[in-house]
Amino acid sequence: MQQWNNRPADGPIRTLLIEPTITEMKFVSGGKRAFLGAMAGSSAILMKAKISDKETGKTVATPEFYSKSSAMAGAYSFGANDNAMLARIANALAVYVLNNYREAVGGPVLPPDVEASSIPSE
Repeated sequence: MQQWNNRPADGPIRTLLIEPTITEMKFVSGGKRAFLGAMAGSSAILMKAKISDKETGKTVATPEFYSKSSAMAGAYSFGANDNAMLARIANALAVYVLNNYREAVGGPVLPPDVEASSIPSE
């Protein structure tokens, strides 16, 4: 993002507005994992993102992202997998934006096979 923001403007300045909204979430905390383990259940999150042109207000895309941490993985990791679920969904949004920056191609939203930091911005 820093590379994009530091480039000189070729034409009129346009801003991409990204508005993620978590619409549903069940998160099992580390304390519950310590006492209940897998019996506390799975963690899951559903996030919708509205991506629009800030100047015109035109909606460019409205992808949905879902991530889950299984009960057993959460129990085995003492909640670390539940926390990683949140990082996975943020990475999925970043990968989607980077993959669609040059040209809107849409495509799958989950699960990304790469980290967003490994995708070149140019």
